[in-house]
Amino acid sequence: MDKVEEFILEYPHKNTRELMLLTHQLLLDSIPQLQHNIKWKVPYYTYKKGFCYLNPKPKYLILGLLQGTLVSDPLHLLIGEQKLVRHYIIRTQEDIYLAGFSEILMEAILHNERL
Repeated sequence: MDKVEEFILEYPHKNTRELMLLTHQLLLDSIPQLQHNIKWKVPYYTYKKGFCYLNPKPKYLILGLLQGTLVSDPLHLLIGEQKLVRHYIIRTQEDIYLAGFSEILMEAILHNERL
């Protein structure tokens, strides 16, 4: 078991822990090149450079895309006003498997390849 899996399994809030585990697995299955570790006290994923992080909250999970402003978001799933980072809020398992969400991830990884 690696540090990220330990972090997830030790997270005290069951619903968020399950969302984090599913999202972690989706990221690794969808983008096999991703590296992951704990950075800034949260699961952090890289592909050539920083890609995203998972920030757990007691009732939901935030997936932060480090180059989120570069991603087209026709369904307006991403939120945030930072210079580059955009967030996707995950409250249910359905949020993880939305077609628009997986499209955002794939486009984000393409942007990381170009940077």
